[in-house]
Amino acid sequence: MSAEFEVRPYAAGDEGEIVPLLEEVFGGWPHLDIESPLDYWRWKYLKNPLGKALVVVALSSGRIIGCHHSVCLKLKLRDDVVSCISATDLAVHPDFRGVGVGRRMDELFNRFQEERRIGFVYWITGNPELIASSKRGSHRFPLPITNQVRIRNIDKQLREMPVEHPRFIKIGYDVAKRLNRFENIWNKPRPTKKDYQSSSINSFDERIEQFWRDASSGYDFMIWRGRDFLNWKYHDKDCGAFEVRQATEGDKIVGYCVFRINMYLSEYPIGYVVDLLTYPDRLYVADALLGDAVKYFDAQDVNIVNYQTIRGHPYEAIARRHGFVDSRIKMHMFYTCHGEHDVSSEIAKSKMNRVLLSWGDHDVLPVRLP
Repeated sequence: MSAEFEVRPYAAGDEGEIVPLLEEVFGGWPHLDIESPLDYWRWKYLKNPLGKALVVVALSSGRIIGCHHSVCLKLKLRDDVVSCISATDLAVHPDFRGVGVGRRMDELFNRFQEERRIGFVYWITGNPELIASSKRGSHRFPLPITNQVRIRNIDKQLREMPVEHPRFIKIGYDVAKRLNRFENIWNKPRPTKKDYQSSSINSFDERIEQFWRDASSGYDFMIWRGRDFLNWKYHDKDCGAFEVRQATEGDKIVGYCVFRINMYLSEYPIGYVVDLLTYPDRLYVADALLGDAVKYFDAQDVNIVNYQTIRGHPYEAIARRHGFVDSRIKMHMFYTCHGEHDVSSEIAKSKMNRVLLSWGDHDVLPVRLP
């Protein structure tokens, strides 16, 4: 097959070829229980209120054989809010690998970043080749990211997701649970105010803007979460079904929690605590909201639940109190900085409680252990 190809920006209608390519390369896409992958692609890359995505495609003989995507975001970086993107779906047809398709798409992609003055680009990956290449030209996120996991029946987990040396994995998990229970003797539940309430919501109202401004003041690094963005991300019909719990004290929003059951593997659904945010001085709200999520998953008979956070963040201790343990699986997150926003050392100097990351910041919910 000819290795000749061209690279250009996305044009309206390209998604009709992009989605089948993603499905072929990834063995199905996006690995979520959604009604239409095509509508999901349009939701993810065209409907974002922060702007249409950066999308580059490669073509050979008029056929799309490669694609490079990103999602437009904003990043709160200490006292500033900077333009940011999350690099997401990158795919090259197997017949065109090793001839520079990915490199050429990267070159155009990087040019677009500079033209739009995007200061920060990040991505998370479990692909060994991408991990190796990212180490060469990018920064590894300097703080430890942990995936906390809550498994009700470890034997069932090992049957459904076989691993090497299952006996040792089971012993390790059982030991972690025992240590967790011992630690929780001192990690007592936090008292909840009498006027605290939580409820499921179908959309965020205007009060979430004030909550975001106030809550984010306690962080040096976190993805921006405005009203329009949150409603697009968690309440659009094409993104799938999320459960959103909002906490209030009187008329004031004091926190929210987003969780989801990924039914892509219908025989073994996987739970995710996707996003959790409260006022830094309202940890009892985070405790109560995470408790709501656990009850929801248990009622739906979900055996495994994942929750991502920064190791040492106060939410990690709260998760442990609700039965989560460190999965010990390394999370590979990389980033690049452009222009005046070279923050490599600044992030590393931040305290654990002033950095927030969650599964919702990555636009991926793996159907296997991450």
